[in-house]
Amino acid sequence: MKIEVIWARNQSAGMAAAVKSFGDKAVLFSCQEIGNKSRLLVGVDTKDVRETSKILSPNSSIRTVQTQRQPEDYLQISNLIKEELAIFRKDLSKPKIQTNSDVAKVTVNIETQGASRNLSNFLTKSLPEAAIVEDLYLAIKSKLLDALPNSTDIDRRVKTHVLCGGYGSGKSTMAIKISLKLLTLCETPPVLVNYKQTKNSSKGALQEISKNLGLPIFEVDDIETLKMIEDHLTNDGMLIVDTNTRKIKEDLTEIKTRLASVNFHLVSASDTYAAAQKYLINATNWNSIMLSRLDLEYCHWPLIETLIESRIPISLGSISPDLNSGLVTIDKEILANQLYNLLVNSPIPSQNEHSADSRALMSMEDHKLPESNSVSI
Repeated sequence: MKIEVIWARNQSAGMAAAVKSFGDKAVLFSCQEIGNKSRLLVGVDTKDVRETSKILSPNSSIRTVQTQRQPEDYLQISNLIKEELAIFRKDLSKPKIQTNSDVAKVTVNIETQGASRNLSNFLTKSLPEAAIVEDLYLAIKSKLLDALPNSTDIDRRVKTHVLCGGYGSGKSTMAIKISLKLLTLCETPPVLVNYKQTKNSSKGALQEISKNLGLPIFEVDDIETLKMIEDHLTNDGMLIVDTNTRKIKEDLTEIKTRLASVNFHLVSASDTYAAAQKYLINATNWNSIMLSRLDLEYCHWPLIETLIESRIPISLGSISPDLNSGLVTIDKEILANQLYNLLVNSPIPSQNEHSADSRALMSMEDHKLPESNSVSI
């Protein structure tokens, strides 16, 4: 038996060529799509092992090959055929996206997990119409890595760092955690200021933290007092300012104008919608964005949209409101890997299963973040 390789536009055309060239005793061993052609391995039964074989090339040209095989050659050919068949069966077992409707199912999958229509369209735009599903998700991961902003460290040469975020964003917890971290890094204890904050029941808790941990915490309602505190910072002392968003543009502009050395950090919770962040993003030129409430099981697609649209560098993250949980470092590779794992581990839903309000759950246990001792601040 001889093995012939035939290239054709599809399997039917290839077998027709095989029968025409070698007779109706030609046996198909395997057929594999390579590019826009089909490659067929055909077995030809013949008594004379030395003969002329016609082999069709990918561009349908014909060349003549003289063959003379020894018995051991057929064993090698047999092994090659088995390998080809194994690869062929493996390829057949992989799910393929073959049409625009199947690409739409992937879009539905992303939106089901919490992504907006704009974000899902951005991530699936220009993806191949026919591809292995895993490769398509790898392409989406690559897009995320290109679109997400880089990470940055907190500049300790800057004396004042202002944290601002929407209600429930976790900014006060983030401010306390940063201050506690600075207690271990700086010779001079940092000063934590609640600037123009509404008096509430948390004041007693803050004073208890101040007393137990040796962390100075002050309530300040005017820019002159805030400037005086900054002026009295010594050595490597730093001022952490926790402020609200009632008059964010006016307050941040005033702080930037009156204080000598200041950076601004936007605190964004993992479940915050992108639309809710736009007003805050436009308030000033943020030096970094800090991610809070990462312990929530909701998917972080809305947060991803905020990061992609704003391009604000990522600095620190907080997994839990528990002060003992410390801080974590966050970068775009961590975020992209989390979302990629979520996609590949989720079944592609049919479009009638999609609901605009639905959420996909993501366990933080499956996506471990670096511990707080890796934080650079």
